[in-house]
Amino acid sequence: MKKLLLLALWGICSVCQAGTGYYVTFVNETDMPLTLDFYHQDGWYLYDFGQTHTIEPHQKIELYTENKAKGPGVAGVRVSSGQYEGSRIEVWQNFKGSVKPPFESTHSIQTAETFYLRSLDMGQILQHSVGTNNPDIITKIRGTEDGFFNTAYATVIFPRFAAAASCESFRVAGNMVSGYCYNSGPLIERRYVEIDTAPCRARYGEQFNIDNLNGVLTCIPPKPPIGSARP
Repeated sequence: MKKLLLLALWGICSVCQAGTGYYVTFVNETDMPLTLDFYHQDGWYLYDFGQTHTIEPHQKIELYTENKAKGPGVAGVRVSSGQYEGSRIEVWQNFKGSVKPPFESTHSIQTAETFYLRSLDMGQILQHSVGTNNPDIITKIRGTEDGFFNTAYATVIFPRFAAAASCESFRVAGNMVSGYCYNSGPLIERRYVEIDTAPCRARYGEQFNIDNLNGVLTCIPPKPPIGSARP
C-alpha cells in the first residue's frame, strides 16, 4: 500500500512539474556564428533557453524549453553576437480569449492552436506563439496534442544579410550592381557601393547570383546546405 501511495504521489508531482513542451529549431543561414543568451521568462521552465548557445554558419540547433502547467507564460532568448546582434526571439502561450503573457515581440509573430487537456474534455484552447523584434527573422510554429500538456514545434530562421534586402536604390545593370547599403553590425553605417559581378561569376560559376552579394555588396560564395549543429 505504501509503495502504491508513493507511486501515485510521484505521478502527481511529475505532472505538477510539467507543461507544454516547446522544441525550437534555430537556423543560421548567415556566414558568421550567432550566439544566443537567455533574455527573460515568466511562468516558464527554461531548460535549454537558460544556457548560452553558439550556432555556427549554415548550421541549425534544436533547443527544448517548457511552459508551466498552468497555461500562460513566455520565454525569450537574445542574439548577443553575430549578424543579428540585439535581436530577441520569444515563444509564449495563453488560453484563447484570456489575458496574454508579457511578451515583447512585434514582428514575425506566428500562432498555432491546440485543445488543452482534450482527454479530460475541458474544451479550452491553447494558443502557442513565436515572434521577434526583428522583421528580417523568419518564424514558424505548429502545435500538437502529444504529451499531457501538448507539444509545440517552432522554427526560427536567420536569413543571410542579402544586398537586395539591405540596400536602398538597389540596381542591377548587366554585370554592375549598386546601391546605398547598410552594414549589419552594431554600428550601422550607410554608404554607396558598386560592384562588377563578372569576377564573382568567373570565380563561383553559374550558381552565383545577386543573392550571393551580402549587405555591403561583397562577393561571397553560394551558401552550402544547412547542417545540424548537433550529431
